[in-house]
Amino acid sequence: MIYTVTFNPAVDCIIRVDQVELGGLNQCQEQEVQYGGKGINVSKVLGELGRESVAWGFLAGGIGHAMDEALRAQGMNCNFVFLPEGNTRINTKLISGGIEMDSRAHGQGAGVMVSAPQGMQGMQGAQGSQGEAPGEPGAAAWAGMSAAREEAMHAGDTIETAFDGAGPFADKVSQLKLFSMLQATRDGDIIIVAGGVPGNVSDHAYARILESQMGKRVEVVVDAAGDLLLNALPHHPFLIKPNDEELAQIFDFDRFDHDALVECARMLAQLGARNVLVSRGANGSLLLDETGVLHEAQALPGQLVSSAGAGDSMVAGFVHGYLEAKEKELAEDEVYPYAYAMAQACGSATAFSSGLAKGADVMQLFNRIQRV
Repeated sequence: MIYTVTFNPAVDCIIRVDQVELGGLNQCQEQEVQYGGKGINVSKVLGELGRESVAWGFLAGGIGHAMDEALRAQGMNCNFVFLPEGNTRINTKLISGGIEMDSRAHGQGAGVMVSAPQGMQGMQGAQGSQGEAPGEPGAAAWAGMSAAREEAMHAGDTIETAFDGAGPFADKVSQLKLFSMLQATRDGDIIIVAGGVPGNVSDHAYARILESQMGKRVEVVVDAAGDLLLNALPHHPFLIKPNDEELAQIFDFDRFDHDALVECARMLAQLGARNVLVSRGANGSLLLDETGVLHEAQALPGQLVSSAGAGDSMVAGFVHGYLEAKEKELAEDEVYPYAYAMAQACGSATAFSSGLAKGADVMQLFNRIQRV
Protein backbone atom coordinates (compact mmCIF):
# COMPACT_ATOMS: atom_id res chain seq x y z
CA MET A 1 0.00 0.00 0.00
CA ILE A 2 1.04 3.59 -0.61
CA TYR A 3 0.40 6.09 2.18
CA THR A 4 0.62 9.83 1.56
CA VAL A 5 1.12 12.10 4.57
CA THR A 6 0.12 15.77 4.42
CA PHE A 7 0.74 17.65 7.66
CA ASN A 8 -0.72 20.92 6.36
CA PRO A 9 -3.46 20.36 3.73
CA ALA A 10 -5.11 23.30 2.04
CA VAL A 11 -8.05 24.44 0.01
CA ASP A 12 -6.48 25.91 -3.12
CA CYS A 13 -8.39 28.80 -4.67
CA ILE A 14 -7.11 29.57 -8.20
CA ILE A 15 -8.18 32.92 -9.64
CA ARG A 16 -7.60 34.07 -13.22
CA VAL A 17 -7.78 37.70 -14.31
CA ASP A 18 -6.60 39.51 -17.43
CA GLN A 19 -4.77 42.13 -15.41
CA VAL A 20 -4.48 42.93 -11.71
CA GLU A 21 -5.18 46.48 -10.60
CA LEU A 22 -3.52 46.92 -7.21
CA GLY A 23 -5.69 48.96 -4.88
CA GLY A 24 -8.75 48.58 -7.11
CA LEU A 25 -11.64 46.17 -7.66
CA ASN A 26 -10.74 43.25 -9.93
CA GLN A 27 -13.28 41.09 -11.77
CA CYS A 28 -12.25 37.45 -12.01
CA GLN A 29 -12.60 35.68 -15.36
CA GLU A 30 -12.36 32.23 -13.77
CA GLN A 31 -12.26 30.83 -10.27
CA GLU A 32 -11.51 27.25 -9.32
CA VAL A 33 -11.44 25.57 -5.91
CA GLN A 34 -9.35 22.47 -5.33
CA TYR A 35 -9.04 20.42 -2.16
CA GLY A 36 -5.44 19.42 -1.74
CA GLY A 37 -2.04 19.78 -0.23
CA LYS A 38 1.06 18.13 -1.60
CA GLY A 39 0.49 14.59 -0.32
CA ILE A 40 -3.20 14.72 -1.19
CA ASN A 41 -2.30 15.81 -4.72
CA VAL A 42 0.03 12.81 -4.98
CA SER A 43 -2.82 10.50 -3.97
CA LYS A 44 -5.12 12.06 -6.56
CA VAL A 45 -2.65 11.55 -9.40
CA LEU A 46 -1.85 8.02 -8.24
CA GLY A 47 -5.58 7.31 -8.47
CA GLU A 48 -5.63 8.61 -12.05
CA LEU A 49 -2.86 6.11 -12.82
CA GLY A 50 -4.83 3.24 -11.28
CA ARG A 51 -2.64 3.05 -8.19
CA GLU A 52 -4.37 2.78 -4.79
CA SER A 53 -3.26 4.89 -1.85
CA VAL A 54 -4.45 6.10 1.54
CA ALA A 55 -4.23 9.79 2.46
CA TRP A 56 -3.12 10.59 6.01
CA GLY A 57 -2.55 13.95 7.67
CA PHE A 58 -4.20 16.69 9.72
CA LEU A 59 -7.49 18.47 9.05
CA ALA A 60 -9.30 21.03 11.20
CA GLY A 61 -12.60 22.84 11.58
CA GLY A 62 -15.45 23.22 9.13
CA ILE A 63 -13.10 23.65 6.20
CA GLY A 64 -11.38 20.39 7.13
CA HIS A 65 -14.67 18.48 7.36
CA ALA A 66 -15.74 19.87 3.98
CA MET A 67 -12.42 18.75 2.49
CA ASP A 68 -12.72 15.26 3.98
CA GLU A 69 -16.24 14.89 2.58
CA ALA A 70 -15.22 16.19 -0.85
CA LEU A 71 -12.17 13.92 -1.12
CA ARG A 72 -14.18 10.86 -0.13
CA ALA A 73 -16.82 11.79 -2.71
CA GLN A 74 -14.01 11.81 -5.29
CA GLY A 75 -13.22 8.22 -4.35
CA MET A 76 -10.11 8.82 -2.23
CA ASN A 77 -9.23 6.60 0.70
CA CYS A 78 -8.79 9.01 3.62
CA ASN A 79 -7.82 8.55 7.25
CA PHE A 80 -7.13 12.03 8.58
CA VAL A 81 -6.55 13.09 12.18
CA PHE A 82 -8.87 15.99 13.06
CA LEU A 83 -7.30 18.70 15.18
CA PRO A 84 -9.34 20.06 18.11
CA GLU A 85 -8.92 23.72 17.16
CA GLY A 86 -8.49 25.97 14.14
CA ASN A 87 -9.31 25.52 10.49
CA THR A 88 -7.58 23.92 7.54
CA ARG A 89 -5.82 26.68 5.62
CA ILE A 90 -6.82 28.34 2.35
CA ASN A 91 -4.19 29.08 -0.31
CA THR A 92 -4.77 31.47 -3.19
CA LYS A 93 -3.01 31.48 -6.55
CA LEU A 94 -3.57 34.53 -8.73
CA ILE A 95 -2.91 34.02 -12.45
CA SER A 96 -2.82 37.24 -14.45
CA GLY A 97 -1.46 38.86 -17.57
CA GLY A 98 0.05 41.80 -15.72
CA ILE A 99 -0.16 44.20 -12.78
CA GLU A 100 -1.33 47.81 -12.84
CA MET A 101 -1.38 50.30 -9.98
CA ASP A 102 -4.74 51.90 -9.22
CA SER A 103 -3.89 55.57 -9.73
CA ARG A 104 -6.88 56.67 -7.67
CA ALA A 105 -5.10 55.39 -4.58
CA HIS A 106 -2.42 58.03 -5.20
CA GLY A 107 -4.65 60.91 -6.33
CA GLN A 108 -3.37 60.84 -9.92
CA GLY A 109 -5.02 60.71 -13.30
CA ALA A 110 -5.93 57.43 -14.94
CA GLY A 111 -3.03 55.27 -15.97
CA VAL A 112 -0.38 57.30 -14.12
CA MET A 113 1.94 55.44 -11.77
CA VAL A 114 4.11 57.63 -9.57
CA SER A 115 5.13 55.64 -6.50
CA ALA A 116 5.83 52.07 -5.45
CA PRO A 117 3.28 49.98 -3.57
CA GLN A 118 3.70 49.86 0.20
CA GLY A 119 6.61 47.55 1.03
CA MET A 120 8.40 48.14 -2.28
CA GLN A 121 9.77 51.53 -1.34
CA GLY A 122 13.52 51.52 -0.96
CA MET A 123 14.00 48.85 -3.64
CA GLN A 124 15.64 51.13 -6.18
CA GLY A 125 19.07 50.52 -7.55
CA ALA A 126 19.93 54.06 -8.69
CA GLN A 127 19.39 57.61 -7.54
CA GLY A 128 15.96 58.95 -8.49
CA SER A 129 15.51 62.16 -10.45
CA GLN A 130 15.22 65.53 -8.77
CA GLY A 131 12.02 65.97 -6.78
CA GLU A 132 11.44 62.29 -6.08
CA ALA A 133 11.06 61.20 -2.48
CA PRO A 134 14.02 59.31 -1.04
CA GLY A 135 13.57 55.55 -1.38
CA GLU A 136 11.07 55.81 -4.23
CA PRO A 137 11.80 54.49 -7.74
CA GLY A 138 12.08 57.23 -10.32
CA ALA A 139 9.90 57.65 -13.40
CA ALA A 140 12.54 55.88 -15.49
CA ALA A 141 12.47 52.89 -13.16
CA TRP A 142 8.69 52.62 -13.34
CA ALA A 143 8.80 53.07 -17.10
CA GLY A 144 11.25 50.19 -17.36
CA MET A 145 9.04 47.99 -15.19
CA SER A 146 6.00 48.94 -17.27
CA ALA A 147 7.82 48.18 -20.52
CA ALA A 148 8.95 44.80 -19.21
CA ARG A 149 5.40 44.01 -18.15
CA GLU A 150 3.99 45.00 -21.52
CA GLU A 151 6.64 42.93 -23.31
CA ALA A 152 5.72 39.89 -21.23
CA MET A 153 2.03 40.40 -21.94
CA HIS A 154 2.56 40.75 -25.68
CA ALA A 155 4.64 37.58 -25.57
CA GLY A 156 1.62 35.75 -24.15
CA ASP A 157 3.27 35.24 -20.75
CA THR A 158 1.30 35.06 -17.54
CA ILE A 159 2.24 35.99 -14.00
CA GLU A 160 1.49 33.60 -11.14
CA THR A 161 1.29 35.04 -7.61
CA ALA A 162 0.72 32.70 -4.67
CA PHE A 163 -0.60 33.42 -1.18
CA ASP A 164 -0.20 30.56 1.29
CA GLY A 165 -2.46 30.54 4.31
CA ALA A 166 -1.30 29.72 7.82
CA GLY A 167 -2.08 26.23 9.03
CA PRO A 168 -3.81 25.27 12.29
CA PHE A 169 -1.99 24.35 15.52
CA ALA A 170 -1.20 20.62 15.68
CA ASP A 171 -1.42 19.62 19.35
CA LYS A 172 0.83 16.90 20.78
CA VAL A 173 -1.99 14.37 21.21
CA SER A 174 -2.91 14.65 17.53
CA GLN A 175 0.72 14.35 16.51
CA LEU A 176 1.11 11.18 18.57
CA LYS A 177 -2.04 9.78 16.99
CA LEU A 178 -0.69 10.36 13.49
CA PHE A 179 2.69 8.82 14.31
CA SER A 180 0.99 5.80 15.88
CA MET A 181 -0.78 5.17 12.56
CA LEU A 182 2.63 4.62 10.96
CA GLN A 183 2.96 1.40 12.93
CA ALA A 184 0.40 -0.16 10.57
CA THR A 185 2.81 -0.21 7.62
CA ARG A 186 4.13 -3.53 6.34
CA ASP A 187 7.01 -4.70 4.19
CA GLY A 188 6.60 -3.48 0.61
CA ASP A 189 4.62 -0.37 1.55
CA ILE A 190 5.59 3.16 0.46
CA ILE A 191 5.16 6.33 2.53
CA ILE A 192 5.18 9.69 0.77
CA VAL A 193 5.55 12.71 3.06
CA ALA A 194 5.09 15.99 1.26
CA GLY A 195 4.89 19.69 1.97
CA GLY A 196 5.52 21.80 5.04
CA VAL A 197 4.37 21.32 8.61
CA PRO A 198 2.43 23.56 11.02
CA GLY A 199 4.62 26.05 12.83
CA ASN A 200 4.59 24.18 16.13
CA VAL A 201 5.67 20.85 14.58
CA SER A 202 9.36 19.97 14.78
CA ASP A 203 11.50 20.17 11.64
CA HIS A 204 12.60 16.64 12.58
CA ALA A 205 9.07 15.32 11.90
CA TYR A 206 9.97 13.64 8.61
CA ALA A 207 13.16 12.22 10.10
CA ARG A 208 10.99 10.66 12.83
CA ILE A 209 8.80 9.05 10.18
CA LEU A 210 11.85 7.50 8.56
CA GLU A 211 13.10 6.33 11.95
CA SER A 212 9.73 4.69 12.66
CA GLN A 213 10.16 2.45 9.61
CA MET A 214 13.58 1.09 10.54
CA GLY A 215 13.60 -2.69 10.42
CA LYS A 216 10.87 -2.78 7.77
CA ARG A 217 11.19 -2.93 4.00
CA VAL A 218 9.23 0.29 3.62
CA GLU A 219 10.33 2.97 1.16
CA VAL A 220 9.91 6.60 2.23
CA VAL A 221 9.68 9.53 -0.20
CA VAL A 222 10.32 13.05 1.08
CA ASP A 223 9.10 16.11 -0.85
CA ALA A 224 10.09 18.99 1.40
CA ALA A 225 12.48 21.91 1.71
CA GLY A 226 14.94 23.35 4.20
CA ASP A 227 15.62 21.61 7.49
CA LEU A 228 12.66 19.25 7.05
CA LEU A 229 14.50 17.79 4.08
CA LEU A 230 18.05 18.00 5.44
CA ASN A 231 17.15 16.34 8.74
CA ALA A 232 15.65 13.39 6.87
CA LEU A 233 18.71 12.67 4.72
CA PRO A 234 20.74 10.64 7.26
CA HIS A 235 17.89 8.10 7.24
CA HIS A 236 18.31 7.45 3.51
CA PRO A 237 14.93 8.30 1.95
CA PHE A 238 14.18 6.40 -1.25
CA LEU A 239 13.42 9.61 -3.14
CA ILE A 240 13.58 13.33 -2.49
CA LYS A 241 12.12 15.92 -4.87
CA PRO A 242 13.27 19.48 -4.26
CA ASN A 243 12.88 22.11 -6.95
CA ASP A 244 15.74 24.28 -8.17
CA GLU A 245 14.66 27.28 -6.10
CA GLU A 246 14.60 25.21 -2.89
CA LEU A 247 18.07 23.87 -3.61
CA ALA A 248 19.35 27.37 -4.30
CA GLN A 249 18.06 28.50 -0.91
CA ILE A 250 19.71 25.57 0.88
CA PHE A 251 23.11 25.82 -0.81
CA ASP A 252 23.10 29.54 -1.69
CA PHE A 253 23.71 29.47 -5.43
CA ASP A 254 22.08 30.76 -8.61
CA ARG A 255 19.31 28.31 -9.47
CA PHE A 256 19.98 28.85 -13.17
CA ASP A 257 23.56 27.60 -12.74
CA HIS A 258 23.27 24.12 -14.21
CA ASP A 259 26.62 22.81 -13.00
CA ALA A 260 25.97 24.02 -9.46
CA LEU A 261 22.54 22.37 -9.53
CA VAL A 262 24.03 19.02 -10.51
CA GLU A 263 26.72 19.35 -7.86
CA CYS A 264 24.07 20.05 -5.20
CA ALA A 265 22.11 16.97 -6.29
CA ARG A 266 25.28 14.92 -5.81
CA MET A 267 25.78 16.48 -2.37
CA LEU A 268 22.25 15.48 -1.36
CA ALA A 269 23.01 11.93 -2.46
CA GLN A 270 26.20 11.95 -0.41
CA LEU A 271 24.18 13.13 2.59
CA GLY A 272 21.91 10.10 2.28
CA ALA A 273 19.25 10.49 -0.43
CA ARG A 274 19.07 7.45 -2.69
CA ASN A 275 17.34 9.17 -5.62
CA VAL A 276 17.28 12.94 -6.18
CA LEU A 277 14.62 14.31 -8.54
CA VAL A 278 14.86 18.06 -9.17
CA SER A 279 12.08 19.94 -10.93
CA ARG A 280 13.16 23.08 -12.79
CA GLY A 281 9.93 24.49 -14.22
CA ALA A 282 10.42 25.77 -17.76
CA ASN A 283 14.02 24.50 -17.66
CA GLY A 284 12.96 20.87 -17.37
CA SER A 285 14.22 18.52 -14.67
CA LEU A 286 16.99 16.17 -13.67
CA LEU A 287 17.28 12.88 -11.82
CA LEU A 288 20.34 11.54 -10.07
CA ASP A 289 19.45 7.90 -9.45
CA GLU A 290 20.85 5.66 -6.74
CA THR A 291 23.27 4.01 -9.16
CA GLY A 292 24.92 7.41 -9.74
CA VAL A 293 23.51 7.92 -13.25
CA LEU A 294 22.42 11.46 -14.09
CA HIS A 295 19.29 11.80 -16.26
CA GLU A 296 18.21 15.18 -17.65
CA ALA A 297 15.30 16.36 -19.76
CA GLN A 298 14.01 19.61 -21.19
CA ALA A 299 10.47 20.72 -20.45
CA LEU A 300 7.96 19.15 -22.80
CA PRO A 301 6.46 21.58 -25.32
CA GLY A 302 2.93 22.64 -24.50
CA GLN A 303 0.73 25.47 -23.24
CA LEU A 304 1.24 26.21 -19.55
CA VAL A 305 -2.11 26.60 -17.81
CA SER A 306 -0.98 26.42 -14.18
CA SER A 307 2.08 25.07 -12.40
CA ALA A 308 0.05 24.26 -9.28
CA GLY A 309 0.57 20.60 -8.35
CA ALA A 310 3.08 19.86 -11.10
CA GLY A 311 5.83 18.91 -8.65
CA ASP A 312 3.45 16.72 -6.66
CA SER A 313 2.43 15.03 -9.90
CA MET A 314 6.07 14.27 -10.68
CA VAL A 315 6.37 12.46 -7.34
CA ALA A 316 3.27 10.40 -8.09
CA GLY A 317 4.56 9.62 -11.59
CA PHE A 318 7.98 8.54 -10.36
CA VAL A 319 6.57 6.20 -7.72
CA HIS A 320 4.02 4.72 -10.11
CA GLY A 321 6.62 4.36 -12.86
CA TYR A 322 9.07 2.70 -10.51
CA LEU A 323 6.48 0.18 -9.31
CA GLU A 324 5.23 -0.47 -12.85
CA ALA A 325 8.78 -1.03 -14.12
CA LYS A 326 9.31 -3.58 -11.34
CA GLU A 327 5.97 -5.24 -12.12
CA LYS A 328 6.95 -5.48 -15.79
CA GLU A 329 10.30 -6.96 -14.70
CA LEU A 330 12.27 -4.44 -16.72
CA ALA A 331 16.06 -4.70 -16.68
CA GLU A 332 17.68 -2.87 -13.77
CA ASP A 333 19.15 -0.19 -16.03
CA GLU A 334 15.67 0.49 -17.47
CA VAL A 335 13.81 0.97 -14.20
CA TYR A 336 14.84 4.55 -13.40
CA PRO A 337 14.60 5.87 -16.98
CA TYR A 338 11.06 4.45 -17.03
CA ALA A 339 10.17 6.05 -13.68
CA TYR A 340 11.71 9.36 -14.74
CA ALA A 341 9.74 9.41 -17.99
CA MET A 342 6.52 8.80 -16.06
CA ALA A 343 7.43 11.62 -13.66
CA GLN A 344 7.94 14.01 -16.58
CA ALA A 345 4.65 12.97 -18.17
CA CYS A 346 2.68 13.48 -14.96
CA GLY A 347 4.24 16.85 -14.18
CA SER A 348 3.63 18.13 -17.70
CA ALA A 349 0.06 16.79 -17.85
CA THR A 350 -0.74 18.81 -14.74
CA ALA A 351 1.02 21.95 -16.00
CA PHE A 352 -0.95 21.76 -19.26
CA SER A 353 -4.36 21.49 -17.55
CA SER A 354 -6.48 23.53 -15.15
CA GLY A 355 -6.36 20.78 -12.52
CA LEU A 356 -4.22 17.78 -11.73
CA ALA A 357 -3.09 15.33 -14.40
CA LYS A 358 -5.61 12.97 -15.97
CA GLY A 359 -4.58 9.42 -16.75
CA ALA A 360 -5.20 9.63 -20.50
CA ASP A 361 -3.14 12.82 -20.81
CA VAL A 362 -0.30 11.27 -18.83
CA MET A 363 -0.12 8.21 -21.07
CA GLN A 364 -0.19 10.33 -24.22
CA LEU A 365 2.78 12.35 -22.99
CA PHE A 366 4.56 9.26 -21.66
CA ASN A 367 4.32 7.57 -25.04
CA ARG A 368 5.68 10.72 -26.68
CA ILE A 369 8.69 10.66 -24.32
CA GLN A 370 9.29 6.96 -24.92
CA ARG A 371 9.40 7.52 -28.69
CA VAL A 372 12.19 10.11 -28.44
